[in-house]
Amino acid sequence: MSKRSELSDLKRTAHHEAGHAVIASVYGFDPYIATVVHGDGFRGQVKVTNTFLTSVIPRILARWMLYDLAGMAAQDRYSHSRHAWLLGGHDDIKQFTDDWYKLHILTEGRCGDAHAFEQLTALAVKQFWYAIRDLASLLEERKTIEGDELVKTLHNLIFTSDFKQPPAIKDVCPLDGDGPFESPDLTDLETRSKALRIAMEGKYARES
Repeated sequence: MSKRSELSDLKRTAHHEAGHAVIASVYGFDPYIATVVHGDGFRGQVKVTNTFLTSVIPRILARWMLYDLAGMAAQDRYSHSRHAWLLGGHDDIKQFTDDWYKLHILTEGRCGDAHAFEQLTALAVKQFWYAIRDLASLLEERKTIEGDELVKTLHNLIFTSDFKQPPAIKDVCPLDGDGPFESPDLTDLETRSKALRIAMEGKYARES
């Protein structure tokens, strides 16, 4: 692989993984590792704090599905194309399809369609592009960011003067009755640190 091709792969992977990490964070999940050197070449990885509740509460699962799609959406925005699924997006598509099928069963088909989720994800990526772009640059330079450093980095990149509340999941999943899980306190860094410690102990981790 040529030097130019390697650099192109690195940049594309960095934006892909930054998309996963930032969108997960703004929708209440907590990435605890982001890397562009997982496996062969520059195939990256993001690991996120998660619980079994993601699989049983529709609003949480719907937010998670935006995370499923965020890497491809960010990669497409960076590349000015819609071909991310050809360049490392196969696992994301499989995960989204599995989650969408699960959500369809949980809500008896009342919670949006795949195209609506794609549109909402693209909107969220556009809104938080300032943070995705900057995290991608850091990943290009550092290759891996993890632990408390990643939590603080995401917090500092996202919660700037540009921050606005993310697009509402109710636009694609208009369900009631999900209780306190509807509006997580995105700015509570102490809560995020506690969740991070649980994740680092190996509990309820899920990879991108």
